[in-house]
Amino acid sequence: MITALGGSLGILATFPAAAGFKSVMGSMFPVFKVTPDTVALQAASALVVGVLAGVLPSIRAARVRIVDGLRYIG
Repeated sequence: MITALGGSLGILATFPAAAGFKSVMGSMFPVFKVTPDTVALQAASALVVGVLAGVLPSIRAARVRIVDGLRYIG
């Protein structure tokens, strides 16, 4: 859920950021637009980062013995 929110905010922030970049650097990059491919790549990147952020810590936690994990808590 956090990944979806962050990805959505990032995609929404792309359009004003691209417009600002185009107004400042328009002479150097005359053709600068956000395409559906750009948005799809952003969504896929957010999905990959979200999955890795959830899976990698869970794999590490699954390898810890329960007794050892409880010993470090208290």
